[in-house]
Amino acid sequence: MKKIEQLRHNMTSLKSELSHIISTNKLFSIKQGVTVFMLFFSFLILLFTILYIKFNEYDSAIVSGVSFFLTYYLIISRYNSPNYAKVLVGWFYIFIFSLSVVLIMLFGWQSGGALFIITLMSFNYFLSINNKYRVIAIALAEVLFYVPFFYFCFEYLPNGIYTPSSDFLTFLFLLICFSNFAGLMFCVFLYSCIVSNSIKKLESENEDLANRAKYDYLTGLLNRRTIEELIALENLQKRGVNSFALIIGDVDHFKQINDTYSHDCGDLVLKQIAKNLLKTFRVSDKVCRWGGEEFMVFCENVTFEHAHILLERTRKNILSQKISYEEEFVQVSITFGAVFCDDLSKYNKAELIKQADLLLYEGKKQGRNRVVFKRANL
Repeated sequence: MKKIEQLRHNMTSLKSELSHIISTNKLFSIKQGVTVFMLFFSFLILLFTILYIKFNEYDSAIVSGVSFFLTYYLIISRYNSPNYAKVLVGWFYIFIFSLSVVLIMLFGWQSGGALFIITLMSFNYFLSINNKYRVIAIALAEVLFYVPFFYFCFEYLPNGIYTPSSDFLTFLFLLICFSNFAGLMFCVFLYSCIVSNSIKKLESENEDLANRAKYDYLTGLLNRRTIEELIALENLQKRGVNSFALIIGDVDHFKQINDTYSHDCGDLVLKQIAKNLLKTFRVSDKVCRWGGEEFMVFCENVTFEHAHILLERTRKNILSQKISYEEEFVQVSITFGAVFCDDLSKYNKAELIKQADLLLYEGKKQGRNRVVFKRANL
C-alpha cells in the first residue's frame, strides 16, 4: 500500500510538472529535460512495437511493449528520488545498447541497428557529466566491445538469425534512422532550452540582487549608499544638474508610534510615507530612505519656490492621510529640513547634508510638523 501511495504521489507531481512546462513553455532543469525526453523516447518504443505487430514479429513486439511500460514505471517510481535523472538516462543507455546488439544479431546489418552507436556515443556525456575520465572510460569500453562484436556478426551472422521480409527491414531501417535523428535533435533542442532559460533565470536573479543592493527592502525607496552615489558631484555634472534642493525628513514621534502600536505599525507608517513621497515628488527626483525613520529627497533642476511648494504639499498630504492599523487610525506628521543650491562650483555634499540635518533639528525644536527651508550657506 505504501508503494502504491508513493506512485500516486509521484504521478501527481509528474502531472503538475508537465502542466507547468506546457503552460510556461519553459524548461529550467535537467530533471525536466530528462522527463520530456523519456516521454518522447517512450513514444519511439511504441512505434517499434506497432511495427513489430504489423509484420507479425510478436516476440519482438512483446519485448518492446514490456520496455514501453517499464520506461513509464521508472519515470513514475523514481520521479521524486534524488538520482532520478541518472537512473532514467542509464536505463535509456542500456536499452539502446541492448537494442542495437539484438537487432544486428536477429535481423543483420540491413536492420540499421549499428546506427544506434551514434546515439550511445552522444549520451556518454550525460552519463558521466563533469567527469571527463569516466567519459573516456565508457567510450573505450564501447569500442572494445563493438569492434569484436561487429567483426563476429560480419563474419558469421551477415544476415542475422532471422530473415524477415524486405518490407520489414526497410521500415525498420527507416524507423531506426528516424529515431536516431529525431532523438538527437530533440535532445539538443531540450538541452538548448534548459541552458537558454537557465541563463535568463540567472540574469533575472542577478538583476533582482542588483536592485536589492540599490533599494531599501522595506519601503522600496533608494537606499543611503545609492543616493550618496547619485548626488556625487561627478554624477550631477553628468546629468546636467544646475540647481537642486537637498531635503531630509524625519517622522515625528516615531518611537512613540512603535511603543504604542508595535513595530509592525511603524513599518506600515514608513511604507505609507514612502508612497506619499513618490506620489508627490517628480519622477526625476531621487527619494531615499536615509535611515530609520529619516528620508532624503534630492530635487534636481528645480527653483527655490517650486521646491518649497512640493515640500509643503508633501507635509500636508502626510498629515492628512489616515493610516489604519488594527481598526485604529494612526496620526502621522513629518518635519523637513532642506537646503537649496544653484551653484555647483561650491558643491560640498557632506556640508549640504549637515546643513539640511541642522535645519531638520531646528524644525523639531520649533514644534515639529513643519518645513525649514533655506538657501545653502557655502
